[in-house]
Amino acid sequence: MPPTQVALYTLANASPSRWRKAAGFIAFHIACSGLMVAILACTPDRQGRVAAIFPPWFTAGQSLGAVSAAEGRLIRFGNRDWIAVVAPPSGQQDFSGKLHAAGAVALVNPILVGGCDDSITPKVAQR
Repeated sequence: MPPTQVALYTLANASPSRWRKAAGFIAFHIACSGLMVAILACTPDRQGRVAAIFPPWFTAGQSLGAVSAAEGRLIRFGNRDWIAVVAPPSGQQDFSGKLHAAGAVALVNPILVGGCDDSITPKVAQR
């Protein structure tokens, strides 16, 4: 019997406990990968910048007002007006708490919303 037929025969005749072990192994690795992505997504970049995600009905003006209320500095908007990449003021300890109080639903790493390129002009300057 050729090796490929032996492998297929072995796989087809595997016991249910072997399938459960394989499924558990795969599920465990998928869960660990998801956890790693979630942990990395929740950390600010090296310069302390975060992407503040506001409710989808926020306009650019509302997002900018919320960033100003938190005393942050707008770097740029994301691909929607309700996503803003912001930098904390120097020396401020509870910037994330202020952003949440101003209306931010979530704070994620700016890489997830298209990077942190400072050369991009914010939409506010273009209007």
